[in-house]
Amino acid sequence: MLTAGLAVGALLFYDMNPIPFFHPIKILGNLSGIALVVGCIVVAVHRIKTKPEKGSNTYNDWILILFVFLVAATGLLTQTLRLLDTPFLAYNTYFVHMVFIFFLLWYAPYSKLAHMFYRTLAMVYLKMNGRDKKAVIFLNILFITFIIR
Repeated sequence: MLTAGLAVGALLFYDMNPIPFFHPIKILGNLSGIALVVGCIVVAVHRIKTKPEKGSNTYNDWILILFVFLVAATGLLTQTLRLLDTPFLAYNTYFVHMVFIFFLLWYAPYSKLAHMFYRTLAMVYLKMNGRDKKAVIFLNILFITFIIR
């Protein structure tokens, strides 16, 4: 979100279109994209190596990992093709990238990504109503159990 906000600010207020390759916003975006691709690969390898006794991998888990990977990979590929001056491939890859983003946003409320939004809203609601003391007690107990181990 930070990268997108900085990019919009650069485009609106400083008339940087396209953003130069070595601009800090572009560097942050590229590093974030690479980290997302590597993170998806690490998560997928970890899930493959996990024994069935410790938990099962479902279709819903894999489709989320796959589409996050595809969004990141097609985004980086779009930029690479644009820099290689192949507009036909770059535009088509960008279209596929947008389709993947649409799917991810459409799928988010029905996946584990929903917890990110629902849990945040629940925590804000509890804090506004003065009922956040239970969360503090829970976090303290969790912290103590990690220290004991």
